[in-house]
Amino acid sequence: SLGQCYNHAKMSLGQCYNHAKTDDDDNVHIWISGSCASSKIDLIIHDKYSDCYYCIVELFIESSILIRIPTRIKYMVSLKSLEISHSQLSESSFPMEGRFPHLATMNLSNNRIKNLTDKFFADFFINMTKLRYIDLSHNHIDSTFTWMSVFNHSKFQLH
Repeated sequence: SLGQCYNHAKMSLGQCYNHAKTDDDDNVHIWISGSCASSKIDLIIHDKYSDCYYCIVELFIESSILIRIPTRIKYMVSLKSLEISHSQLSESSFPMEGRFPHLATMNLSNNRIKNLTDKFFADFFINMTKLRYIDLSHNHIDSTFTWMSVFNHSKFQLH
């Protein structure tokens, strides 16, 4: 039930910290930080939010030891903002197809992303028609790609 999503207090699991809030529209905003592995983040998301994946609109994960996108994120089809920064993600950390039709902003800064290809962008971002901003700064991207052909949005910004 949606009631389980309301106003979770701060929770600590070892060095992994979680805080969530629900706004007036019953949208859930989640912050996770600390030394969190993908499996621990999947556990937090499953244990606390499995009854309301659809109501999660913002997910912020920072300063974690993530090496892959947590698998439970794929159920958050209402996400509008996703930040996974200051982690250890690489280009192999992503599912081959994103399923976030409402995602408008994505921050993947300060990770270990190196090689991005047109195919990667086409496959991962295929359903993200509302994406307007992506931050890939402070990665080690060394490949040349023409990913802008994937986005036919005049309002799209890359940082």
